[in-house]
Amino acid sequence: AFMLAGAGDVAVIEGETAEAALAAAGEVLDYSVDSGDYQILRAVPCDEPEPEAEIEPVYPEIGIETTVRDLRAALAACGKIVGAGGHAIPILHCVLFDASESSVTVTGTDLDCTVTAEMPVSAASAGQCAVNFKELRKCLTKRPVGEAVTILADGTASRVTVTVGMAQHVLTAFGPGDWPRPVAVDSGEIAEIGAADLHSVLTDVQAAMSSEETRYYLNGALLERGPDDTLQAVATDGHRMHVRSTDVAWPDMGFAEIDADTDEMVGRKSQVILPRVAVERLAVLTKDSAGDVMVESDGCRADFVGDGWQVRTKLVDGLYPDWQRVVPDAASRDEIATVQPGPVADVCRALGNTAATFRWADAEIRAKQHGSRHGGDFTESVYPLARVNGACALEQIGMNAHYVGQLMERFDPDGEADFRMADAGSPILVTAAARPEFRAVVMPMRV
Repeated sequence: AFMLAGAGDVAVIEGETAEAALAAAGEVLDYSVDSGDYQILRAVPCDEPEPEAEIEPVYPEIGIETTVRDLRAALAACGKIVGAGGHAIPILHCVLFDASESSVTVTGTDLDCTVTAEMPVSAASAGQCAVNFKELRKCLTKRPVGEAVTILADGTASRVTVTVGMAQHVLTAFGPGDWPRPVAVDSGEIAEIGAADLHSVLTDVQAAMSSEETRYYLNGALLERGPDDTLQAVATDGHRMHVRSTDVAWPDMGFAEIDADTDEMVGRKSQVILPRVAVERLAVLTKDSAGDVMVESDGCRADFVGDGWQVRTKLVDGLYPDWQRVVPDAASRDEIATVQPGPVADVCRALGNTAATFRWADAEIRAKQHGSRHGGDFTESVYPLARVNGACALEQIGMNAHYVGQLMERFDPDGEADFRMADAGSPILVTAAARPEFRAVVMPMRV
């Protein structure tokens, strides 16, 4: 090839000779070859490009023998996040089976949160295979829980054979190279908490998490180090707030604080905001889990490792609002109504998501429900309010029945819960003497 210049234009033209290059240049540069305006600057090598090597496809190869019960349990552990968010990528609608000679794990991911659960097997051969979650779950429909299941892929095609009892199903499968690998936590802070304690903490606050996209930083639960260096959890949707304290030692696990002058990390924020899907998965996985859960976070991601399962999740990138300013002081709430949580929860579940009037003076709950979408007709329901006592001179107050029902479920149904109020328009503090570690704030409604 030859590098040519002409009236400010430069081009590299391929040609076996300089004359051939000049002739070809007339089609590239805006000057005629006959004018002699071109000058050959220098010849440059023009190597033939090497043909690209063909990539050999990696087909799935695995062998697993288990039962319907164990496979269903593994799919239930990670299945809720599979396909969440409406992804169009086929691999995100799959679960990954990763088998070794001693164990098998099942993994599901939505790219932000990855859940891995161990699955008991009677036999396994090493390999990896990704299978569509919904299609695999259909194979187990109405099958006896003790029936044998075999998952086999021989590595010669993108197919996997699933045998359930006498039935055989051939499903499309993906190899391990297609599976997205989550980024590991980068040397974060480590804490340890009992699985039962973590379950209690998350279930206490998860009902108050927001689902509003505009305030994305509320779409999860806040885990932070409290004033006594212990874990406390908070969740709010702007209408209610649940706060749970613990005696579990907790480090600063939030994002790094960088010194503006030295660009070095000087510490970490105490805030970690777990996204909603991670909170829901952890609440399920810790329900029947034994032992402790190891927690590690670098401020961007967090790892939760329990007995036979792991959750790796991105954290919500944002600052949680100053929630402590919203929580009223108990001493400022001198109007106290004490109720029995169980019957109140039953009534509120029946009423659903509607405004209810809690008439303390008459010991009843009233709610008006419209019978027509266009207004006009409505029905009024009246329920007795179980065991109202306490120093309450306030006759009535309006609250969302659904919020109160979910809140009452966090207390002993046969115990007592206190609604502490100042007036009909101020935030209501809800506590129970039997559970001093948990408190809630509910905003009143106009009724």
